Amino acid sequence: MLAVAVCAVVAGLLARHWPRGMPVARAELEIAAARTGTFRDVVVGRATAQPLQSVLLDATEDGRVEQVLVKDGERVEAGQLLVVLNSSQRAQELMARSSEAAQQLANFSTLRAAWMQAQASQRRTLTENEFELERVRRLHRRNRELAATGFLSPSALEDSADKLALAERLFAQQQADGREELAVREQSVQAMQR
Repeated sequence: MLAVAVCAVVAGLLARHWPRGMPVARAELEIAAARTGTFRDVVVGRATAQPLQSVLLDATEDGRVEQVLVKDGERVEAGQLLVVLNSSQRAQELMARSSEAAQQLANFSTLRAAWMQAQASQRRTLTENEFELERVRRLHRRNRELAATGFLSPSALEDSADKLALAERLFAQQQADGREELAVREQSVQAMQR
């Protein structure tokens, strides 16, 4: 009796754990009678193929695509050029920047010409002042000789000395002013060259 009970328990456990296959809902089953015919080894199924990873690209610039440089599905690297855009807004900005650059070049040329003209004018003025200083020196030497012989009054000699001192101060001031002006103009030209 015990042996029959053990056999019954073992049979019950085997029946419970016996593989039954994959459970399928009754609504999905189609039962039909078997008949003779051609066997087709085809399974009809519907599916959607999707990539594991997808990246959407969005252009931050507007414009018309002129040229596509990569193909769909091709691997790309960071920084690689993908498309060439023709942007009317960027073209207008480029024209504006080109116009500004041309204006700056014109301003630079004008400034450089003014600098060179100022140099020439300063040289001319210095030459004239140097000539005037030399003329006043010669006149003062003559006046000293005339005053030493008594042909010129002491007040006239004083006037001559004052004119010489004034001419020397004017010449020194002209040199200093000219150097400063040329230095400022040269700095402006160098700043515009950068």
